[in-house]
Amino acid sequence: MKLICSRESTVINKSLENTDKRGTNPRISDIYWKMSAARFIFKASHFYELLEKQQYRCPYSGRELTPASCVAEHIIPLRKQGQHHADNVVLVDHQVAYLKRYLTDEEVLILALDIMKTMGEARGLKISASKI
Repeated sequence: MKLICSRESTVINKSLENTDKRGTNPRISDIYWKMSAARFIFKASHFYELLEKQQYRCPYSGRELTPASCVAEHIIPLRKQGQHHADNVVLVDHQVAYLKRYLTDEEVLILALDIMKTMGEARGLKISASKI
């Protein structure tokens, strides 16, 4: 059996002596199944539990969420070393998803403040801090 790595154009020879009845290398398939068993799989049940937990509201915009209007995103994006597990998933409004996919919570907040300062002032809006 020959495995070809197309990216580097190298050929790796594998002997057929360690194959099982399906013709696959048991060591490779064992590694694959161990890795996939450890992976978190976001299921429909997780989606509806999270929707209930969030009371059908987007935590960033406050907009009402429906199954058709929301997207599951990572709280800490994978690109920022976030982990793919249940504690790192949030349901957000589909428009907010564009921001959440690439930015952390803090980065979204800073961007929103910058937008409000720039566009808000032009429309007569001001940001003020108050403690409730």
